[in-house]
Amino acid sequence: MTFKKPDEKTRVFLSWTISAALNLGFSVYYGFLGIFRHSLWHGSMAAFCLLLTIVRVLLLLREKDELLKKETAPEKSKTVYYVNAAILLFTNLAMLTPVGLMIRNERPVSLGMIPAIAIAVYTVYKITTAIASYKKNRVRAKIGMRQAVTFDLLDAIMSVLTLQNTLILVSSGEIDDTMRILCSITSLVAVLVSAAISILSFARLLREDLSEKKKA
Repeated sequence: MTFKKPDEKTRVFLSWTISAALNLGFSVYYGFLGIFRHSLWHGSMAAFCLLLTIVRVLLLLREKDELLKKETAPEKSKTVYYVNAAILLFTNLAMLTPVGLMIRNERPVSLGMIPAIAIAVYTVYKITTAIASYKKNRVRAKIGMRQAVTFDLLDAIMSVLTLQNTLILVSSGEIDDTMRILCSITSLVAVLVSAAISILSFARLLREDLSEKKKA
C-alpha cells in the first residue's frame, strides 16, 4: 500500500486547521492561568490568541469548499474577508496590553534556561517560516491565502516579543533601565510593523474589490 501525498490545497487546509487549533489551545491555556493566577498578562494573551483563532476559523469556513475540492468552488461573498481585516486591525490594539506589561516588568515568568532556549528555537523557526510564507504569497496569492500568511506573521511577531522578554527575565531576573529602553524600542517597531501590514492588507482588499466592481 503506497502513501498518497496530499495535494497542495489539502496541505493548506490542514495547516490552517492546525494553526487554529494551536491558537485556541494557547487561548485556553493563557485564560486558565489568567483566572487562577489573577494575571492580567495571561488574560491579555488569551484575548490575543482568541482573536487569531476567530479569524482563522472564519477563513477556514470561507475557504473549505475550494480547498477540499479540486474543482473551483462557486464565488462567495467577501464579507468574511472584510470581517477578518477588521478583526486583524483590532488585534494590533490587543497587542498593546501584553507588550506594555512586558516593558513594565509585570509579566510573571517561571521558566528555567533550558525551556527558554527550547522556546527560542521554536520561535526562530516560527518567524522564519512566517516571513518566508508572507514573502511568497503576499503579491500573487488569492485573498484567503494572503490573509492567512498575515495572521501567521502577526502571531510570529508577538512570539518574538514574548521570547525577548522571557530571555531577559530568565538571564537577569529583571528588566533594568537600559533593557527597558531596548524593549520599548523593539516593541514599538514590532507593533508599528504589524499595524502597517494590517492596514496595507485592508487597503489592498478594498482596492481590489472596487476594481472588480468597476469591471463588472
